[in-house]
Amino acid sequence: MAKRVGVDKWMFFTTLLLVVAGLAMVFSASAVVAQERYHSEFADVGRQAGWALAGVLALLVLMHVDVSVYKSPKFIYTALCVTTLLLVMVFFFPDSHNTHRWIRFGGHFTFQPSEIAKPVVVREVVGEVIVDVDREGEEEVPYESLYHATDSAGAVKLARGIDLTKGRKRLDFNPKNTAGFYVTKDYGQAQKWARKTQKQKGLVGSGIVVEYQVPTPDLEAHLYQSFVEVTEGWKDTVVKGRRNELLHKFSWVEGPMLLNPKPSIREGVPVALGGGHQIAIFNRRVVADWDGDQHHV
Repeated sequence: MAKRVGVDKWMFFTTLLLVVAGLAMVFSASAVVAQERYHSEFADVGRQAGWALAGVLALLVLMHVDVSVYKSPKFIYTALCVTTLLLVMVFFFPDSHNTHRWIRFGGHFTFQPSEIAKPVVVREVVGEVIVDVDREGEEEVPYESLYHATDSAGAVKLARGIDLTKGRKRLDFNPKNTAGFYVTKDYGQAQKWARKTQKQKGLVGSGIVVEYQVPTPDLEAHLYQSFVEVTEGWKDTVVKGRRNELLHKFSWVEGPMLLNPKPSIREGVPVALGGGHQIAIFNRRVVADWDGDQHHV
C-alpha cells in the first residue's frame, strides 16, 4: 500500500504569509484612494481579501487531489487547451486602457486568463520534478528468489499455474494426506534436483528450474513455520511428515531437507540428517499470483 505523505508545512505557511503580506501592501497603497472614492479605506483591500479567502479554500480542496491527476496527460493537455482558448478570447472583448487582457461579464465581474496561464505554464515546465506522493518515503519491497526443480513435462504444466494437489504426499513438511509445492532459495540445489528428475524419468533434454520472484511481505502475511537449522523439533517434524503422521495448519514451512528419509522412517528413534534448504507450500492463496521464469539446466 502506498504511504501517505503529509502536507509540506513550511511551503503551506510560507504561502499564507505571502498572502497576508500582499494584503497589507494592497491596504497601504489603496487606503487613501479608497477613502476618497468609496468612503471606506478598506474597500479595495476588502475585495482582495475576499478573493484571497477563496484562493485559500481552493488550495485546501485541491491539495487533497491525488498528484497523479495533475500529472496525467488528460489533465495537462486539457488545461493547456482551455488556457490558450481563453487567452485568444480576450481579443474579442472590449479593450481597457488600450489593452486586451480581461474577459468581462457585465459590469461587476472581470476575469484575467493570464492568471490561470501562470500556474498552467509552470506546471508544464517543471512537471518532471513534481514529486510523486504515492511513492515518496515508501520503502522498497524486498523480494525472495525461490526456485522449483522440475522436468520438461512438469514445466509445461507449471506454465498454466501451480496446482498444489498435483504435488507428492508423504514428504518432509507435508501434513497427513496432503500434497505440497516445494521450492528452495538455493539455485545450485535446484539445478541438481532438476537434472536428477529429468534423468530419472528418462526424458530427453535438460532439466528445468522455474524461478519465482516473490515479495517477502506476501509470504510473511501467511501463517508459517521456519526451522533455521537442524533441531529436535525439525527431526520430529520431517520424520512424521515422511510417515504421513504430521499434523499442522501452516500455509508454508521452511527448513533443511531430510537427507536420509528411508533410515529415518524405519528407525524407532529418528536419526534424521538434515541439509540444504526447502520451503513447502500448502495454501493455494500463497502461490495464487506466482509467475515463474524457466531456466534450462
